[in-house]
Parts: sequence; C-alpha cells; structure tokens
Amino acid sequence: MVVSDINPKEGPVLLFDGLCQLCSKSVQFILSHEKDQQLRFASLQSSVGTGILEQIEATPTSETLVYYSESGIETYSSAALACTRHLRAPWRWFSILRFIPVAIRDFIYRQIAKNRYNWFGRRDVCFIPDQQSKHRFLS
Repeated sequence: MVVSDINPKEGPVLLFDGLCQLCSKSVQFILSHEKDQQLRFASLQSSVGTGILEQIEATPTSETLVYYSESGIETYSSAALACTRHLRAPWRWFSILRFIPVAIRDFIYRQIAKNRYNWFGRRDVCFIPDQQSKHRFLS
C-alpha cells in the first residue's frame, strides 16, 4: 500500500505504538467494543505509520497516539478521546472527558506514556491482528 493512497475520508486511522503492551491491548479493546468498524490502524513503527507521519508533516515520538481523520489530526489525550466516538455505550461516554482542559489531560497522558513500558510491559514484536481484523490494519 502506498501512503499517498491512504485517504482519511475512507475512515480515520489510529497510529499507535505497536511495541507497547498498553497500546496493543487498547487496540484490541477498541476492536471488541466498537460500534461502527470505521477505524483503521497502523503502528507508528510500520512503513505506513511513518509514511502517514511524513505525509501530515508530523514528528510525534513513540509516546504519541495519532488520530488522523478528514477533520484533521489529533494527538495525545485528544486522539484517545477521538477513539471513544467509535465505541458502543457505555465506553463512548468517556468522550465527556474532552471538557477537561487539554493541558491537564495531556499531562496525565504523558505521565502514563512515559511509564507505560514499566507498568504494562513491552512487546518484542509489533502487535499482529487476528484474521477477522487484519483487513483494518494498514501495512
């Protein structure tokens, strides 16, 4: 897949750290609790992930979650909250947290991101989706 072929109008793309256990488990959670199956995924370490970052002229670190949609780019806590729009109730109700000031949300997000490998572990290889979800992962 050529990165220039990735159009956010076909569905938003969530870029995540494929080596992070917390991030991989979060993607699995989204897959099992989503309502619309519109979200697509790519790891930050993949050629698609790095290509999208170049395309959108972003240079996030592996601690950054990126939500890329036709409405724009969201990162950190805003990206996580953007994902809640795709979840079934009661999980989508977490979107109410967007009313907390971004500075506070991102501070908490960064503290978790900074410690995520110590608290949740690190994978030796990037997350590999199951056969049912494989078509939603850009590679």
